[in-house]
Amino acid sequence: MKERANLEQEAEFVSKVKLDIAICNYRLRKYEEAASILSELLNSDISSALKKNVLFWLAKSNTYLGNTQYAIEY
Repeated sequence: MKERANLEQEAEFVSKVKLDIAICNYRLRKYEEAASILSELLNSDISSALKKNVLFWLAKSNTYLGNTQYAIEY
C-alpha cells in the first residue's frame, strides 16, 4: 500500500515536470512542442487540479497554432 502511494506521488511529480517543460516551450514560442506534451498529459491519468492547468496551456498553445476550434473546445 505504501509502495502504491509512492508510485502515485512519483507519477504526479513527473506529470508536473512535464507541465513545466510544456510551459517553458510555450514561453519559448515552441507551441507545437508544448501542445504535443500537453496532449500527452491530457490523455494520461492526472489529478483534476493538474488537468485544469493542462487544459489552460493547451488552449493557449492551440490559439497560437491557429487551432482556434481546439482552443475553444478545451
